[in-house]
Amino acid sequence: MAEPKKFDTVTIVGLALAAAVIYYGMNKSQEHERQRLEAIATENARSANAQFKSGTGGSPALPNGTGGGTGGVAGGKDETIKAEKPAEDEKQNPETPDITVAGEFIELTFSSKGADIVSARLPQAYEDPAKKDKLGMLILTEIEPGKRAFGIPNFIFDATGASVELDGKKAASLDQRVWELFNDSGVFDASGNRTLVYLLTVKKLTLTKTFTINKSERFVKCSLAVENKTGQDGSLFYWLNGPQGIMPDIPPIDPKIGTSPQQMSIQTEIAGRDATESGKAANEPDVMQIYAAGTKNEDEKTRSISREENLWGAVKNRFHMATLISLEPRQLIKILASKVVNENNPEDKRLAELNIGLVGYRSTIKLPNNATQLDPYALYLGPADDRFIEAAEAAMKTPSQYYMRQAIQFCDIFSWRWPRVDWLARQIMWVFQGLFKIFGSFGLSLLLTTILIKLALHPLQRRMMIHMSKMQKLQPDIEKIKAKYKGQSGLESQQRMQSEIRDLTAKHGASPVAGCLPMFIQIPVLSALYGIFSHAFDMRGANFLWIKDLSQPDHLAQLPFWPHWVNALPILYIVLSYVQTRMAAAGQKKSDDPQQEMQKKMMMFMPVLIGVMWYTFMPAGLMLYFVISALWSALESWYIKNVVLHDPNAPMPQPTGI
Repeated sequence: MAEPKKFDTVTIVGLALAAAVIYYGMNKSQEHERQRLEAIATENARSANAQFKSGTGGSPALPNGTGGGTGGVAGGKDETIKAEKPAEDEKQNPETPDITVAGEFIELTFSSKGADIVSARLPQAYEDPAKKDKLGMLILTEIEPGKRAFGIPNFIFDATGASVELDGKKAASLDQRVWELFNDSGVFDASGNRTLVYLLTVKKLTLTKTFTINKSERFVKCSLAVENKTGQDGSLFYWLNGPQGIMPDIPPIDPKIGTSPQQMSIQTEIAGRDATESGKAANEPDVMQIYAAGTKNEDEKTRSISREENLWGAVKNRFHMATLISLEPRQLIKILASKVVNENNPEDKRLAELNIGLVGYRSTIKLPNNATQLDPYALYLGPADDRFIEAAEAAMKTPSQYYMRQAIQFCDIFSWRWPRVDWLARQIMWVFQGLFKIFGSFGLSLLLTTILIKLALHPLQRRMMIHMSKMQKLQPDIEKIKAKYKGQSGLESQQRMQSEIRDLTAKHGASPVAGCLPMFIQIPVLSALYGIFSHAFDMRGANFLWIKDLSQPDHLAQLPFWPHWVNALPILYIVLSYVQTRMAAAGQKKSDDPQQEMQKKMMMFMPVLIGVMWYTFMPAGLMLYFVISALWSALESWYIKNVVLHDPNAPMPQPTGI
């Protein structure tokens, strides 16, 4: 019978040496892998910093090559990553504290959960521009749980090369995973940049997000790198969150003031274009405008843009915007607007209405084994103002002109784009800004601009009153012609009557429609001014006399028996318009036609009705324009009647409010 084996000295020493070799090998392997990942992260950070300096919007040279882009949507077998139930062999990162990076113009808070932006503030903006008592305005926050800028709600990697059905069930939600804070430079370097690098390893794929913040810029860059270490070639597709809602740009709600729908309005503009031909200037993109109500439409075509180059999407409130920018024009196959519902802050009534979030769909790319794909993005956070947007676009050094200023729309009547009215608004703003440099007040600038507009329209106004005077003097003859055909209702008789009236007025140089011309010409001016005081950033917090903010109602005083603020400008406009209407009616003879008398009464009370409708929401700047315009029109009418026509009884035009 054989004796049982015993552990002699040689065996024990051999086992100890084997264990030491295995332990040493594992440590060296882990250290080697750590150094390799650190090198990749450092290279990504260096590439992102280089984009600030050199401005190459596309992907820089990458280690081990990159996957080429294709225009299709990836899809296929269930070889995708299940982020909700991580594999047991995957490293689970502990959640680390949020990091806040404060630059001169933006202050960002980053989270390791999702490696995304929790919130963003504008340090130099007042939350309530009328009071100017709190510096720093919140522009981004987590309105709906789990939705944050630069989160990745869907991620698919298919190692079979086959197509993958994007039904949402097979895609991994990486914005709920905890990423490792791999590197934080901690301070702004000599170039003004601070870098944060987050890392996540899933199914032998290594993802890094490199955020680069420049302390003097109004945007943050995000480079997303995906390294394939699966041992197989594959296809990559993901969704990237843009801004997920934006805070309405209004002061905290005062129950006695209330808030108008215009102040609560949130909208988005998304831009895409056909590819620019080589050697030619970049095409202007097609811009789609979507309001919050439109995001409820199930048809994605009504709330998305999908062109060869999908450039940017901006979510806007009245004066600010948050814009997702694709720094490689062809890397997004689509930009989609979706609804964002407030669930985190039910007590904040400013978020009671629907908000808008943007998602960029990455076009499918082939990612060979041992290759890394680097996709560059940026997020602009700041005023919806040409000067700041164009400066940011220049600092990003996009690979071609992106025309981001097209996101600014002064006139949005009927949800349409009015480029000519927007152009006029920009010209008026140029005049405002020029006068502001001289006088230091946008109120005085408005006063002088109103006078300039009225002086430019004076020849038309004078011509209108001359024609009105001639028509009044011809009224007895016109009544005779009408009496001649009284009782004759046939078409031929009516045509002869109108022909005789036209011949009579033409003979005396009068025109019954001449009085409409000044009003029609002023409508574009009025639309441009409404857009300026509703959306022009310079008007936010601009004060004049008792008016603390030209973009808000004037709020003169509060009375204990009155539920709202006392807004002086609408009341003043109602009084001036009523007096002007009475003066116009006093110079006219009473008509025997009851319909004409009814029209006169309606015109008399129309300014009162308009003033009441505008009372609670019309910007003070526009109401000030109406008041100055009414005063000028009264003086102008007196001058034309007494100096030009020498007829104090000449008819005055009915006030139009513009």
